[in-house]
Amino acid sequence: MTLDEMVAQRLKAGHEEYGDASFRRSPAELRREIREEIADVIGWSTILEKVLMRIDRMDDKIEADLASLKALAHISWDIIKDMEDAADV
Repeated sequence: MTLDEMVAQRLKAGHEEYGDASFRRSPAELRREIREEIADVIGWSTILEKVLMRIDRMDDKIEADLASLKALAHISWDIIKDMEDAADV
């Protein structure tokens, strides 16, 4: 499954469960949700890293990939923070 397919699937499931409620949320609430998801990326990456080390499956490439994933999450965090700082709503 591609990222776009997963996004479409999750949007459809969310619509079926919650209707259009997400589209009625304030921009501040939506930005908070994004922050929480970004924090989840780092948290789950850290858990994966620990599990791979525990089962002796960590290698240099995986370690570098996880570091890159966490770095991109930090960049995303900074972007959403900049949006919050500049927001009028």
